[in-house]
Parts: sequence; structure tokens; C-alpha cells
Amino acid sequence: MEKYKHTTCDIDKYGRFKKATCTYKGNGACNKHLCSIWLIREYWGSDKLPSILAKECGIHYASLRTALVRRNIPRKDRGISGGRHPLYGKTGESSSAWKGGRISDEGRRADYVRNHGRTSYRSSARIIAESALGRTMKKTEIVHHINGDPSDDRNENLLVCDRKYHKFLHSRMWLLSKTGNKELLYPDFYVREYWDELKSIKQITEEYCIPEGAVLRYLVYYDIPRRLAYLR
Repeated sequence: MEKYKHTTCDIDKYGRFKKATCTYKGNGACNKHLCSIWLIREYWGSDKLPSILAKECGIHYASLRTALVRRNIPRKDRGISGGRHPLYGKTGESSSAWKGGRISDEGRRADYVRNHGRTSYRSSARIIAESALGRTMKKTEIVHHINGDPSDDRNENLLVCDRKYHKFLHSRMWLLSKTGNKELLYPDFYVREYWDELKSIKQITEEYCIPEGAVLRYLVYYDIPRRLAYLR
């Protein structure tokens, strides 16, 4: 079996095949799967799987694998990653997955921005807001869409606020959509109902069909003091 070992296979630094030479000069013709040059050309020069090559030669896959080992022909990796991958480092317009530089998630759009921090995509709303502010937004700042449409990134529809106020705005929007009563959004309503008419929180929730947590939240946010226990 020494004749199978007279094969030289040159591989570049990325593990890709460059050239092969077979120095065996034995007598007789060899079968396909015994010819080193044919194996290297078909195995490394194409995308064929070893199982396909074995089927073409009419032999078992294990026999072909043995032939590769005996001829010192390096095996292909199951997967190519890092610098060895042909698409490594290709981002933006050079990427095979490039689709115009804009993605959308539940109506929220993000645009491709070259060389921007950890991610290459940034919210379209943040880009427009930063352009209007003339500065980079802080991590604690959020862009709120005034009309509730996350796809409407017009400058007049954007409001920059902190997380606490943003949560409060969405609670107001939810309460308005649930009840349709704009009076529930303002502090005068809670002062009148809770202090002037001395209604309990439970009475307010039952009369206006709003959650008890929403009433408590507005009392805290509008700095309306709670009554003593004996006045409740």
C-alpha cells in the first residue's frame, strides 16, 4: 500500500487547496478512487460531498474516506468560520445578505450606519431625533411616537424623553384607548374624586372601570398625597 502515500497536497493558510502532485510511478492503470489527482480535483475542486463521490465510483463511503487518508489528502471541515470563510469581513453593501440597508421590526425601522459602535443598524427615529437635537442621545433617553405609530418617523411626531416619562405616556395612551375619557388623564380629576369627594380608590375604579393600579400610579406621578387610613 506504499503507492498510496506518494501524494503531496499544498494547502494555503486558510485551509484551501492550491495544487497536488502524485509521484507514484507504479505499473498498471488505477481506478478513479485510487487516483490521487482525480480525488483531489473532484473532492477539493468542487462542492461534491464524499458520499456523492463514493457513489460515482461505485464504492462505499468508508472506502473513499480510507483512500483520502492513505493519500494524505486533507479533509474538508464541516463548517468554515472566521477568516477562512469567503464572506468573512464583508458587511454593508458587500454582504450577500444586503437588502437595501433598512430593516423593520413591528413597524419600527432601522437604517444601516457604517462604523457605528457595536451594531451597524440604528433606529431611524433616533437618527432623526439626534439630527434635530444636534447631539448623540443618551442611553437613558427614548424616542416616543406621539401618534402611536412606530413607522411614522416625521420630526414633528417624535418626542425625546426618559424611560419613566415614556412609560407614563404609554399608560395615558392605554387608558384613553380603553375608556375614551380624556378627563382621566389630568390631575384635576384625581384631586376632585379622591380629595374633594372623598371617594376611595376602589370606588373610583368601579365607577370609571379603570384598574386600581392605574389610579395609584397617577396619584404618585401627580404628587397627590394619600389620605390617612381613617379617612379612606
